[in-house]
Amino acid sequence: MFASRGGGGKGGKYSVEDLYGISKKPKASSSSGSIVAKSGARSSKTPDQRNESEALASQILEAAHRLVERRRLELYLRECGLSLAECEASRSAMTYR
Repeated sequence: MFASRGGGGKGGKYSVEDLYGISKKPKASSSSGSIVAKSGARSSKTPDQRNESEALASQILEAAHRLVERRRLELYLRECGLSLAECEASRSAMTYR
């Protein structure tokens, strides 16, 4: 009820690029890179190297999710006429009993 927007079914006034920082334009893939990927057999990574690369990929993915959420929050606060710095300052001033 409160989250609905007016505008006759149109989404928000922000595009995907504004919200997420993602460009809609597809990147051109280089032909030499695809040839190398096709001609190479299995990678010669050890299980330790695979685990390390998977952990690194997971950390990068989590950081990307945090960045997306922060951008989304900043846009929402800007829409409400607030800044993120004001909200952080008021939150840090709160003390617990």
